[in-house]
Amino acid sequence: MRKPITDFQFVLLLGAMSMIGPFAIDTLFPAFPVAGPALGVSQALMQQTISSYLFAFAIGSLLHGPLSDSFGRRPIVLLCMAGFVLGSIGCWLATSFPSLLAFRAVQGFSAAGGTVISRALVRDRFDGARAQQATSQITLVFLLGPAIAPLLGGLILRFAGADHWRLIFGFITLYSAAVAFALWRKLDESHPRANRLEFSAPALMKSYLTIFRSQAAVWLILAAAFNFSGLFLMISSAPAIVFGLWKLGTLDLWKLFVFAMGGILLGSQLSGYVAARWTHARTIGLGYLVMICACIAHISYGALVTQPSWPIAAIPILIYAAGSSLAYPSLTVLLMDRFPERRGAAASLQTFVSLGFNGFVAGTLSPIAAVTTLKLSGTQGAIMLAGLVSYALFVLSQKQAQREVDANLEIG
Repeated sequence: MRKPITDFQFVLLLGAMSMIGPFAIDTLFPAFPVAGPALGVSQALMQQTISSYLFAFAIGSLLHGPLSDSFGRRPIVLLCMAGFVLGSIGCWLATSFPSLLAFRAVQGFSAAGGTVISRALVRDRFDGARAQQATSQITLVFLLGPAIAPLLGGLILRFAGADHWRLIFGFITLYSAAVAFALWRKLDESHPRANRLEFSAPALMKSYLTIFRSQAAVWLILAAAFNFSGLFLMISSAPAIVFGLWKLGTLDLWKLFVFAMGGILLGSQLSGYVAARWTHARTIGLGYLVMICACIAHISYGALVTQPSWPIAAIPILIYAAGSSLAYPSLTVLLMDRFPERRGAAASLQTFVSLGFNGFVAGTLSPIAAVTTLKLSGTQGAIMLAGLVSYALFVLSQKQAQREVDANLEIG
């Protein structure tokens, strides 16, 4: 019989599982200039390794949450981790660009399970402010991945040699296998059989239709998706920003990521601190205010400076990341709390929409926008405004629903 896992171990384990996604994306960035020629494709086409991963991630996210609602969290998490390890081995051994894209898709499809189910696991174990605090703490651990992944990728290239860039996937394989073993040893089932839903195509469609019929839920899903995509535009554009706009070298990707992750660290810590003190509305409102200030500063910098330079050019990225990570946990908890019996399905839909749009950002918007700082910052500002409008519409829908309740009470 396994010894019960402590809250600290639980948060650390889910954070390590969630960190696999950024490792799979960001560790490869330093290898783009050498991997492209080795596979006979351009660096711009290498961006499709991100899109392939993210689109498969989005598709997988539609299934893993409902599967965990029906069969339990633990078995689905373990199956997804096994799939990710196998996909990573495939990427490690891939000798052509199409085969690399295919195994990247396997990675993405499998990694979706960890991200989606971790949100449901948090709400299974914690309530109220503690759920928001745990979400912020997991986000903190998760964000160590993007902070150190490009540096690790660059170090692997430096010490193993550019010809051995595939060893990056060897590292990802070993890390994911270690996390899978820890989950197998430590993770308990948190979704009892009595609370499980029937799994079938009609039941699955019913879960999604139930969520989609909620206008408030749709606006929350969109707000969270646009919120993170504004930051993901910078993350997915990292090679173009660092190598092209800032004129830095292969090992300098950390100079962008340390600012982005520093901002997320700041926002996540603040979100956890105010969880028991502020309402979700106040937390989200401050998050958007910070993001607006970041976008204004970034657009102004892009309009005034022809040659951006680090670290000044990275400061707006830090500020935006802080605002985004401050608002995101509250947006997620608000959505999960609307569907206590369908948290897996709700997390799946949120992840599907977010990752689907992130795939579009990485494969389409990033190559177009990451040619000048002004275009890049303007695109980020437009994405942020779309999220702000979505959240405003959520607030309006809540007020309308409350007015209808009040009117019915008066009639009654």
